[in-house]
Amino acid sequence: MADLSVKGCRVKSKTIVTPGDFGKLLIYVPTGITPLTVSLTSVRWVSGHECGLEFILMNIDEQGCLNRFLNHAKSQLEPVGAVVRSLPKTESVRRASQLNR
Repeated sequence: MADLSVKGCRVKSKTIVTPGDFGKLLIYVPTGITPLTVSLTSVRWVSGHECGLEFILMNIDEQGCLNRFLNHAKSQLEPVGAVVRSLPKTESVRRASQLNR
């Protein structure tokens, strides 16, 4: 994972994705016991095995944890790992349509 911000990130993945795909992202921070969950992400661009993800849906408490982590990381470089789990297409379409309500 690279370029992590409150709005998104860049990840390397062996999973084949295309712009417009939706997924779920788990962010493992060094100080956390459990990963932070971004419930819904959207693939914005793809280049080889890298892609840019936009964070669309994230619990407010987890957003706060991410903000605190990013603020802390500004003063200290800490490695961050991430696992991307793609949602089935039908689930992606259903969740995306719920956002438009």
